[in-house]
Amino acid sequence: MAAKDKFKQMFGRKSSSDNPLTGHERYTKIRTLGQGSYGVVLLAVDNQTREKVAIKLWPRGSECINVDVQRELHHHSGFNHPNVIKFREVFLTPTHVALAMELAPNGDLFKKVRDAKGLPEAEARGIFQQLILAVDYCHRMGVANRDIKLENVLLGGDKKSPVIKLTDFGFSKSDLDSIPTTICGTLGYMAPEVLLGQEYDGKKADVWSCGVMLYVMLYGHYPAEDTREMVLQDIQIPNSPPTSPDVKRLIRCMVERDPKRRIKMEDICQQSWVAQGVPVDFLTRNEQFVSASAQRMPGQTKQEIDTILYEAGLEKPEVRKAREAAQQAAQNPQHSNTSGMATNGSTEQGSGQGSTASTFKGPQLDSGEMMEW
Repeated sequence: MAAKDKFKQMFGRKSSSDNPLTGHERYTKIRTLGQGSYGVVLLAVDNQTREKVAIKLWPRGSECINVDVQRELHHHSGFNHPNVIKFREVFLTPTHVALAMELAPNGDLFKKVRDAKGLPEAEARGIFQQLILAVDYCHRMGVANRDIKLENVLLGGDKKSPVIKLTDFGFSKSDLDSIPTTICGTLGYMAPEVLLGQEYDGKKADVWSCGVMLYVMLYGHYPAEDTREMVLQDIQIPNSPPTSPDVKRLIRCMVERDPKRRIKMEDICQQSWVAQGVPVDFLTRNEQFVSASAQRMPGQTKQEIDTILYEAGLEKPEVRKAREAAQQAAQNPQHSNTSGMATNGSTEQGSGQGSTASTFKGPQLDSGEMMEW
Protein backbone atom coordinates (compact mmCIF):
# COMPACT_ATOMS: atom_id res chain seq x y z
CA MET A 1 0.00 0.00 0.00
CA ALA A 2 1.38 3.42 -0.98
CA ALA A 3 2.04 6.00 1.74
CA LYS A 4 -0.72 8.31 0.50
CA ASP A 5 -3.22 5.43 0.40
CA LYS A 6 -2.29 4.39 3.93
CA PHE A 7 -2.66 8.00 5.08
CA LYS A 8 -6.15 8.16 3.59
CA GLN A 9 -7.02 4.88 5.23
CA MET A 10 -5.79 6.17 8.60
CA PHE A 11 -7.41 9.62 8.43
CA GLY A 12 -9.79 9.93 5.50
CA ARG A 13 -12.83 8.11 6.88
CA LYS A 14 -12.55 8.85 10.55
CA SER A 15 -15.01 10.98 12.44
CA SER A 16 -14.01 14.23 14.07
CA SER A 17 -14.12 12.50 17.46
CA ASP A 18 -11.15 10.25 16.62
CA ASN A 19 -8.09 11.46 18.46
CA PRO A 20 -4.53 10.15 18.03
CA LEU A 21 -3.60 11.88 21.32
CA THR A 22 -6.18 10.00 23.40
CA GLY A 23 -4.64 9.06 26.73
CA HIS A 24 -1.43 11.05 26.22
CA GLU A 25 -0.19 12.47 29.51
CA ARG A 26 1.29 15.71 28.21
CA TYR A 27 -0.79 16.81 25.22
CA THR A 28 -4.56 17.12 24.83
CA LYS A 29 -6.19 17.68 21.44
CA ILE A 30 -8.33 20.78 20.96
CA ARG A 31 -9.16 20.46 17.27
CA THR A 32 -7.73 19.62 13.84
CA LEU A 33 -5.87 22.49 12.16
CA GLY A 34 -5.21 20.94 8.77
CA GLN A 35 -4.55 17.84 6.74
CA GLY A 36 -2.10 17.23 3.90
CA SER A 37 -0.89 14.37 1.75
CA TYR A 38 1.41 12.91 4.39
CA GLY A 39 0.19 14.11 7.75
CA VAL A 40 -2.42 15.83 9.86
CA VAL A 41 -1.85 18.81 12.15
CA LEU A 42 -3.70 19.24 15.44
CA LEU A 43 -4.14 22.16 17.79
CA ALA A 44 -3.36 20.88 21.29
CA VAL A 45 -2.57 22.11 24.76
CA ASP A 46 0.60 21.22 26.67
CA ASN A 47 -0.72 20.06 30.04
CA GLN A 48 2.59 20.91 31.73
CA THR A 49 2.99 24.50 30.55
CA ARG A 50 -0.65 25.23 29.52
CA GLU A 51 0.66 26.55 26.20
CA LYS A 52 -1.18 25.86 22.97
CA VAL A 53 0.93 23.95 20.44
CA ALA A 54 0.65 22.51 16.95
CA ILE A 55 1.23 18.77 16.58
CA LYS A 56 1.94 17.13 13.22
CA LEU A 57 1.26 13.39 13.02
CA TRP A 58 2.35 10.59 10.69
CA PRO A 59 0.88 7.06 10.88
CA ARG A 60 3.36 4.46 12.13
CA GLY A 61 4.81 1.94 9.68
CA SER A 62 7.51 1.87 7.02
CA GLU A 63 5.08 3.04 4.30
CA CYS A 64 4.76 6.45 5.98
CA ILE A 65 7.80 6.71 8.26
CA ASN A 66 10.58 6.98 5.68
CA VAL A 67 13.78 8.90 5.10
CA ASP A 68 11.82 12.00 4.08
CA VAL A 69 10.22 12.18 7.52
CA GLN A 70 13.62 11.51 9.08
CA ARG A 71 15.18 14.30 7.03
CA GLU A 72 12.40 16.74 7.94
CA LEU A 73 12.81 16.09 11.66
CA HIS A 74 16.63 16.18 11.54
CA HIS A 75 16.63 19.54 9.78
CA HIS A 76 13.84 21.15 11.78
CA SER A 77 15.33 20.08 15.12
CA GLY A 78 18.54 21.97 14.33
CA PHE A 79 16.85 25.31 13.61
CA ASN A 80 16.54 28.12 16.16
CA HIS A 81 15.40 31.35 14.53
CA PRO A 82 12.59 33.84 15.31
CA ASN A 83 11.18 33.46 11.78
CA VAL A 84 11.15 29.64 11.78
CA ILE A 85 8.49 27.65 13.64
CA LYS A 86 10.08 26.37 16.84
CA PHE A 87 10.67 22.63 17.13
CA ARG A 88 9.60 21.31 20.55
CA GLU A 89 9.87 17.51 20.53
CA VAL A 90 9.16 14.27 18.70
CA PHE A 91 7.22 11.56 20.52
CA LEU A 92 5.25 8.39 19.88
CA THR A 93 1.60 7.56 20.37
CA PRO A 94 0.29 4.00 19.97
CA THR A 95 -0.54 4.74 16.32
CA HIS A 96 1.55 7.73 15.24
CA VAL A 97 4.81 9.64 15.24
CA ALA A 98 4.12 13.15 16.52
CA LEU A 99 6.03 16.43 16.16
CA ALA A 100 5.13 19.13 18.69
CA MET A 101 5.81 22.65 17.42
CA GLU A 102 5.27 26.29 18.25
CA LEU A 103 1.79 27.52 17.38
CA ALA A 104 1.39 30.52 15.07
CA PRO A 105 -2.09 31.76 16.05
CA ASN A 106 -2.95 34.05 13.14
CA GLY A 107 -3.24 31.61 10.25
CA ASP A 108 -1.13 31.47 7.11
CA LEU A 109 -0.01 34.03 4.57
CA PHE A 110 -2.12 32.54 1.78
CA LYS A 111 -5.37 33.42 3.55
CA LYS A 112 -4.11 36.91 4.37
CA VAL A 113 -3.16 37.67 0.75
CA ARG A 114 -6.27 36.03 -0.70
CA ASP A 115 -8.63 37.94 1.59
CA ALA A 116 -6.88 41.25 0.89
CA LYS A 117 -6.55 40.47 -2.86
CA GLY A 118 -2.92 41.54 -2.61
CA LEU A 119 -0.98 43.57 -0.07
CA PRO A 120 0.23 47.18 -0.11
CA GLU A 121 3.88 47.37 -1.12
CA ALA A 122 5.07 48.53 2.31
CA GLU A 123 3.28 45.65 4.05
CA ALA A 124 4.57 43.13 1.53
CA ARG A 125 8.11 44.44 2.09
CA GLY A 126 7.89 43.87 5.86
CA ILE A 127 6.78 40.27 5.34
CA PHE A 128 9.31 39.65 2.58
CA GLN A 129 12.18 40.94 4.73
CA GLN A 130 11.32 38.34 7.37
CA LEU A 131 10.90 35.62 4.75
CA ILE A 132 14.37 36.32 3.35
CA LEU A 133 15.84 36.22 6.85
CA ALA A 134 14.24 32.82 7.47
CA VAL A 135 15.27 31.28 4.14
CA ASP A 136 18.77 32.75 4.27
CA TYR A 137 19.18 31.31 7.78
CA CYS A 138 18.16 27.84 6.57
CA HIS A 139 20.59 28.12 3.66
CA ARG A 140 23.42 29.15 5.98
CA MET A 141 22.52 26.07 8.05
CA GLY A 142 23.07 23.99 4.91
CA VAL A 143 19.42 23.26 4.12
CA ALA A 144 17.29 24.10 1.06
CA ASN A 145 13.54 24.14 1.73
CA ARG A 146 12.20 23.24 -1.76
CA ASP A 147 8.57 23.97 -0.86
CA ILE A 148 8.42 27.69 -0.11
CA LYS A 149 4.89 29.00 -0.63
CA LEU A 150 2.29 31.25 0.97
CA GLU A 151 0.67 28.33 2.80
CA ASN A 152 3.98 27.42 4.49
CA VAL A 153 4.44 30.89 5.97
CA LEU A 154 2.48 31.23 9.20
CA LEU A 155 1.65 34.42 11.08
CA GLY A 156 2.40 35.14 14.71
CA GLY A 157 2.75 38.31 16.73
CA ASP A 158 0.31 41.19 16.40
CA LYS A 159 -2.06 41.09 13.43
CA LYS A 160 -1.09 44.64 12.49
CA SER A 161 2.65 43.83 12.67
CA PRO A 162 2.85 40.09 11.98
CA VAL A 163 5.92 38.00 12.71
CA ILE A 164 6.21 35.40 9.97
CA LYS A 165 7.13 31.80 10.75
CA LEU A 166 8.47 29.48 8.05
CA THR A 167 7.19 25.94 8.50
CA ASP A 168 7.08 22.48 6.87
CA PHE A 169 10.45 21.01 5.93
CA GLY A 170 9.05 17.85 4.37
CA PHE A 171 10.90 18.42 1.08
CA SER A 172 14.03 19.95 2.59
CA LYS A 173 17.45 18.86 1.36
CA SER A 174 20.85 19.17 3.04
CA ASP A 175 24.05 20.20 1.33
CA LEU A 176 25.37 16.81 2.46
CA ASP A 177 22.67 14.89 0.56
CA SER A 178 22.76 13.89 -3.10
CA ILE A 179 22.25 16.53 -5.81
CA PRO A 180 18.49 17.18 -6.16
CA THR A 181 16.75 15.84 -9.27
CA THR A 182 13.23 15.07 -8.04
CA ILE A 183 10.35 17.27 -9.15
CA CYS A 184 8.98 18.28 -5.76
CA GLY A 185 7.28 21.18 -4.09
CA THR A 186 4.09 22.93 -5.20
CA LEU A 187 3.13 23.79 -8.76
CA GLY A 188 3.15 27.50 -9.41
CA TYR A 189 6.16 28.02 -7.14
CA MET A 190 8.57 25.57 -8.82
CA ALA A 191 11.60 26.91 -10.65
CA PRO A 192 11.90 25.93 -14.35
CA GLU A 193 14.89 23.67 -13.72
CA VAL A 194 12.85 21.74 -11.14
CA LEU A 195 9.89 21.34 -13.51
CA LEU A 196 12.21 20.03 -16.22
CA GLY A 197 13.49 17.25 -13.97
CA GLN A 198 17.12 18.33 -14.30
CA GLU A 199 19.80 18.31 -11.62
CA TYR A 200 19.36 21.58 -9.77
CA ASP A 201 20.54 23.67 -6.85
CA GLY A 202 17.80 23.62 -4.21
CA LYS A 203 18.87 26.98 -2.80
CA LYS A 204 18.57 28.68 -6.19
CA ALA A 205 15.16 27.07 -6.60
CA ASP A 206 14.19 28.56 -3.23
CA VAL A 207 15.11 32.02 -4.55
CA TRP A 208 12.69 31.52 -7.45
CA SER A 209 9.92 30.45 -5.05
CA CYS A 210 10.51 33.53 -2.88
CA GLY A 211 10.24 35.67 -6.03
CA VAL A 212 6.89 34.08 -6.87
CA MET A 213 5.73 34.71 -3.31
CA LEU A 214 6.66 38.39 -3.56
CA TYR A 215 4.81 38.62 -6.89
CA VAL A 216 1.66 37.06 -5.41
CA MET A 217 1.77 39.27 -2.31
CA LEU A 218 1.87 42.40 -4.47
CA TYR A 219 -0.48 41.49 -7.33
CA GLY A 220 -2.89 39.04 -5.68
CA HIS A 221 -2.56 36.27 -8.27
CA TYR A 222 -0.03 33.77 -9.57
CA PRO A 223 2.34 34.78 -12.37
CA ALA A 224 1.14 32.31 -15.02
CA GLU A 225 -2.01 30.59 -16.26
CA ASP A 226 -0.02 27.42 -16.95
CA THR A 227 3.17 26.18 -15.29
CA ARG A 228 4.69 25.51 -18.72
CA GLU A 229 4.63 29.24 -19.44
CA MET A 230 7.25 29.80 -16.73
CA VAL A 231 9.59 27.32 -18.43
CA LEU A 232 9.15 28.71 -21.94
CA GLN A 233 8.95 32.45 -21.37
CA ASP A 234 9.81 35.16 -18.86
CA ILE A 235 7.26 36.13 -16.24
CA GLN A 236 5.56 39.42 -17.09
CA ILE A 237 5.14 42.04 -14.37
CA PRO A 238 1.67 43.70 -14.46
CA ASN A 239 1.17 47.45 -14.37
CA SER A 240 -1.71 47.22 -11.90
CA PRO A 241 -1.68 47.69 -9.04
CA PRO A 242 1.17 50.18 -9.42
CA THR A 243 4.43 49.16 -7.73
CA SER A 244 7.87 50.72 -7.56
CA PRO A 245 10.51 50.12 -10.24
CA ASP A 246 12.84 48.72 -7.56
CA VAL A 247 10.52 45.89 -6.56
CA LYS A 248 9.75 45.04 -10.17
CA ARG A 249 13.47 44.82 -10.85
CA LEU A 250 13.94 42.59 -7.82
CA ILE A 251 11.18 40.20 -8.88
CA ARG A 252 12.68 39.91 -12.38
CA CYS A 253 16.06 39.06 -10.87
CA MET A 254 14.52 36.39 -8.63
CA VAL A 255 12.41 34.73 -11.33
CA GLU A 256 15.24 34.64 -13.86
CA ARG A 257 14.72 31.36 -15.74
CA ASP A 258 18.45 30.64 -16.00
CA PRO A 259 19.54 29.58 -12.47
CA LYS A 260 23.13 30.61 -13.24
CA ARG A 261 21.98 34.20 -13.78
CA ARG A 262 19.40 34.25 -10.99
CA ILE A 263 20.16 36.61 -8.11
CA LYS A 264 21.78 35.00 -5.07
CA MET A 265 20.21 35.09 -1.63
CA GLU A 266 23.05 37.16 -0.15
CA ASP A 267 22.57 39.74 -2.92
CA ILE A 268 18.82 39.98 -2.29
CA CYS A 269 19.55 41.18 1.23
CA GLN A 270 21.61 44.04 -0.19
CA GLN A 271 18.94 45.37 -2.54
CA SER A 272 17.80 48.85 -1.55
CA TRP A 273 14.13 47.83 -1.69
CA VAL A 274 14.75 45.00 0.80
CA ALA A 275 17.06 47.00 3.10
CA GLN A 276 14.61 49.91 3.46
CA GLY A 277 13.47 50.48 7.04
CA VAL A 278 15.31 47.58 8.67
CA PRO A 279 17.91 47.76 11.47
CA VAL A 280 21.53 48.32 10.51
CA ASP A 281 22.41 44.78 11.65
CA PHE A 282 19.83 43.23 9.29
CA LEU A 283 22.45 41.80 6.93
CA THR A 284 24.58 40.25 9.66
CA ARG A 285 21.83 39.08 12.02
CA ASN A 286 21.73 35.57 10.58
CA GLU A 287 25.43 35.07 11.27
CA GLN A 288 24.60 35.42 14.95
CA PHE A 289 21.67 33.00 14.72
CA VAL A 290 23.77 30.40 12.89
CA SER A 291 26.52 30.70 15.47
CA ALA A 292 24.02 30.39 18.32
CA SER A 293 22.39 27.37 16.67
CA ALA A 294 25.75 25.63 16.35
CA GLN A 295 26.45 26.12 20.06
CA ARG A 296 22.94 25.30 21.28
CA MET A 297 22.27 21.96 22.93
CA PRO A 298 19.20 20.56 21.12
CA GLY A 299 16.25 19.33 23.15
CA GLN A 300 16.49 16.07 21.20
CA THR A 301 19.54 14.77 19.35
CA LYS A 302 19.28 13.22 15.89
CA GLN A 303 20.14 9.89 17.48
CA GLU A 304 17.22 10.22 19.90
CA ILE A 305 14.89 11.13 17.04
CA ASP A 306 16.12 8.12 15.05
CA THR A 307 15.45 5.79 17.98
CA ILE A 308 11.83 6.95 17.95
CA LEU A 309 11.55 6.60 14.17
CA TYR A 310 13.03 3.08 14.13
CA GLU A 311 10.51 2.02 16.74
CA ALA A 312 7.78 3.50 14.52
CA GLY A 313 8.86 1.53 11.45
CA LEU A 314 11.69 3.44 9.75
CA GLU A 315 13.98 1.09 7.83
CA LYS A 316 17.51 1.00 9.16
CA PRO A 317 20.17 2.07 6.61
CA GLU A 318 21.59 -1.40 6.04
CA VAL A 319 18.11 -2.83 5.40
CA ARG A 320 17.22 -0.02 3.02
CA LYS A 321 20.49 -0.36 1.07
CA ALA A 322 19.97 -4.10 0.68
CA ARG A 323 16.41 -3.59 -0.54
CA GLU A 324 17.42 -0.86 -3.00
CA ALA A 325 20.27 -3.00 -4.33
CA ALA A 326 17.88 -5.89 -4.91
CA GLN A 327 15.40 -3.61 -6.66
CA GLN A 328 18.12 -2.18 -8.89
CA ALA A 329 19.37 -5.64 -9.80
CA ALA A 330 15.86 -6.70 -10.78
CA GLN A 331 15.29 -3.75 -13.09
CA ASN A 332 15.46 -4.15 -16.84
CA PRO A 333 18.93 -2.85 -17.82
CA GLN A 334 17.41 -1.50 -21.04
CA HIS A 335 15.04 0.70 -19.06
CA SER A 336 15.58 4.39 -19.63
CA ASN A 337 14.09 7.35 -17.86
CA THR A 338 12.25 9.95 -19.81
CA SER A 339 12.95 13.57 -19.07
CA GLY A 340 11.15 16.83 -19.44
CA MET A 341 7.71 17.79 -18.20
CA ALA A 342 6.03 14.47 -18.91
CA THR A 343 5.24 12.02 -16.13
CA ASN A 344 8.30 11.56 -13.96
CA GLY A 345 8.05 8.94 -11.24
CA SER A 346 11.74 8.96 -10.35
CA THR A 347 12.96 9.84 -6.89
CA GLU A 348 16.24 10.90 -5.43
CA GLN A 349 18.15 8.29 -3.50
CA GLY A 350 16.34 7.74 -0.24
CA SER A 351 13.25 9.69 -1.25
CA GLY A 352 9.92 8.13 -0.42
CA GLN A 353 7.83 10.57 -2.45
CA GLY A 354 7.58 10.17 -6.20
CA SER A 355 6.30 12.77 -8.63
CA THR A 356 3.52 12.81 -11.16
CA ALA A 357 3.41 15.69 -13.60
CA SER A 358 0.39 17.93 -13.55
CA THR A 359 -0.51 21.40 -14.73
CA PHE A 360 -1.47 24.25 -12.42
CA LYS A 361 -4.18 26.45 -13.76
CA GLY A 362 -4.45 29.93 -12.33
CA PRO A 363 -3.79 32.70 -11.87
CA GLN A 364 -6.47 33.52 -9.29
CA LEU A 365 -5.96 32.65 -5.61
CA ASP A 366 -8.95 30.33 -5.45
CA SER A 367 -7.46 27.55 -3.36
CA GLY A 368 -4.94 27.03 -0.60
CA GLU A 369 -4.34 23.48 -1.83
CA MET A 370 -2.30 23.77 -5.00
CA MET A 371 -0.98 20.45 -6.30
CA GLU A 372 1.97 19.17 -4.31
CA TRP A 373 4.41 16.83 -6.01
